[in-house]
Amino acid sequence: MKILCVDDDRGSLHLTQRVLERAFPDDEFFAVGSGEEAVKVLGSKAIDLVVTDLVMPGLSGIDVLVEAKREHAETEVIMVTAHSSVESAVLAMQKGARDYLAKPIHGE
Repeated sequence: MKILCVDDDRGSLHLTQRVLERAFPDDEFFAVGSGEEAVKVLGSKAIDLVVTDLVMPGLSGIDVLVEAKREHAETEVIMVTAHSSVESAVLAMQKGARDYLAKPIHGE
């Protein structure tokens, strides 16, 4: 499986990737720090799972979600945010997110 982690906060990006690598040691990981970088990866590789921050400068997690689904409808997307709201959760699910999680994600 190919997994793409997207977060503009380096600490959160590193933690998310580390937790997922422990859970899925045989899978291939890509980690990027912006929505724009994520779109480039999505355009060049068939990604199975995207774990993306919601609020980022430039392209948001919703933008990444829409692009992921446009590139490959079967791609699963998990939205992660420190700025959770009912409205953003509903929008993410309407756009095709598999799940919507609040930060922080605990690795232990």
